[in-house]
Amino acid sequence: MKKICLSIVTIFVSIQITVAQQSGNVSRAKGNTNYNYELANSGYNYDYDNGYEYTPHVPPEASFEYYSDSTVILEVDVMLNAEADEYVAILSLNQLAESLPMCNQLMNERIEGLLNDLLNYGIGSENCFIDFVSQVPTYDYEIEKKVFSKTAQEVPTGFELKKNLHIRYTEPYQLDEMMVIAAQHEIYDLVKVDYIINDTQSIYNQMRKAAAENIQSQLEVFSMIGLDISSENLFYTGVAEEMMSSYPISNYSSYTAYSSTSLDQDYRNTYNVKKPVTYFYDRINYENYDVVLNPSVLEPTVQFSYNMKVKYVFKRN
Repeated sequence: MKKICLSIVTIFVSIQITVAQQSGNVSRAKGNTNYNYELANSGYNYDYDNGYEYTPHVPPEASFEYYSDSTVILEVDVMLNAEADEYVAILSLNQLAESLPMCNQLMNERIEGLLNDLLNYGIGSENCFIDFVSQVPTYDYEIEKKVFSKTAQEVPTGFELKKNLHIRYTEPYQLDEMMVIAAQHEIYDLVKVDYIINDTQSIYNQMRKAAAENIQSQLEVFSMIGLDISSENLFYTGVAEEMMSSYPISNYSSYTAYSSTSLDQDYRNTYNVKKPVTYFYDRINYENYDVVLNPSVLEPTVQFSYNMKVKYVFKRN
């Protein structure tokens, strides 16, 4: 995976971290013609010869060049799984009424009731924010029947009000109880959950340190074959880095798995049952990383990627 180039000698260094995992329905897609498998994620590709094939998330490859025979480039990729410090859940509210004052009154009653219950649960108003989205009139058709025809006339029927409620909390389990409380006020639509990391700089500093330690260990190994990277032999040293983060909202995949029976003859009408869709957290795989910090996690995490390239240019005799 990693390459070091010096003169005409090329050394390949490969460090692979293997993570064993239990087999689920995802693994049943290939090689079973009776098992229907439909996927909805950019990580899955369709092979018309073999069916659906899973392609894991991988970070973009960092491009670099090899220079002359007096240049050595060492590279390391680091992954860190960080649990969120805080979460922000966004709930969507919709209200219909014949008049605008009634629409606002009904909406405010639902929001105030939810906020009071959240306060009793331990989430105060300072952790809640009401986001006004839209307020529009609604229309419907009024049918006018005549002797030989019907006329549909569009008429106003009332107003539709939309608001979003942002709720900040600190523990993952709190979301379940909040959704139960919200349902008591006819609020069911969970738009999304944002994962908040308060100090990303300390995370990248930790990854830099791990990358530097890995580079140093590579140098110690290469010294065994006569590669002497010391200050008196170097013309200069250059360092380049790349950073990337991936949040859980972009790492959820979905699939539909079911077993069906083929019909022996053609029928004029066939009616299929709606199949349930399964969603799961599909983290970035570790296979393209040399160092993985906090590799074993239960809950979805924010995954930080860090790439360091060090270029050593030797003095020419």
